[in-house]
Amino acid sequence: MEGRWNLLRGEAFVTLGKEKEGKAVMQEGIAECKSIEVRVYFPRTLIFLAKASGNLGEIEDGCKYLIKAHVNIQETGERCCETKLYRLQGRIHQLQVKDIEAKASFQNAIMVAKNEDAKMWVLRATVEMAKLWQQHGKLGEAAKLLAEIYNWFTEGFNTPDLIEARALLDQFSQP
Repeated sequence: MEGRWNLLRGEAFVTLGKEKEGKAVMQEGIAECKSIEVRVYFPRTLIFLAKASGNLGEIEDGCKYLIKAHVNIQETGERCCETKLYRLQGRIHQLQVKDIEAKASFQNAIMVAKNEDAKMWVLRATVEMAKLWQQHGKLGEAAKLLAEIYNWFTEGFNTPDLIEARALLDQFSQP
């Protein structure tokens, strides 16, 4: 089915930093899928559309895609990207200087990831929360939260996520 492939191709464009091309291809894919009543991958695609919109400075469009993703998750039960949805929602709230909403979104991401026992997703959401707290001068709280999650890991310290977390912890410990 061409529509599903367009969803994946569009995601690849966004991942490569080609947001405009990615959005166009994903929107075409969504239309193709809807025309034959297929709704697989929609939450994931809507999240990528939101990410592309945010990267392009189209914050309102990004928010609309996130709302559609929330609705789609509720309708279909396709929850595989729910943690990513909350993390991206938190980042968009930060861009809008809505820190209370950003904090709630990151907390939701952490909770969903913990419920799924997805430690790397917990780490990613916790890094986002720690960065938010860092912006508000809450270095001690941020360091404590992040260190607790970082210490769960016993291997994989050369992965980008753990490297980023370690660098952030090092920042917190500098005077």
